Amino acid sequence: MDQCSRTFRLIDEAWKTLSDDSLRRKYDAELSASELHNIHPVQEEISLSSAFYNSELEQYEKDCRCGGKYILSETEICNELILVDCDNCSLSIIIDCTASEISKTSNS
Repeated sequence: MDQCSRTFRLIDEAWKTLSDDSLRRKYDAELSASELHNIHPVQEEISLSSAFYNSELEQYEKDCRCGGKYILSETEICNELILVDCDNCSLSIIIDCTASEISKTSNS
């Protein structure tokens, strides 16, 4: 395949991704996650449904390997990936709070 054909395929693929709302959201989420990994020492990426919900404090919690906790309050939840820092060390996790994850959590 020559250079012009490869360039055309890349442009066509980009146009299809950016013109489709669901593909664009997926692309944006992957790009955000990639950028977050480059900025912070990210221990892992989890879904909101895999975090423990503390109903007394109205927050989601996940234990860190240092013994601290990652804490995400209900008010911080939005339809995107969220970087959450440990309350005890310099590690972070990315929590997927996209609409699909929020609906899984509310249905449980």
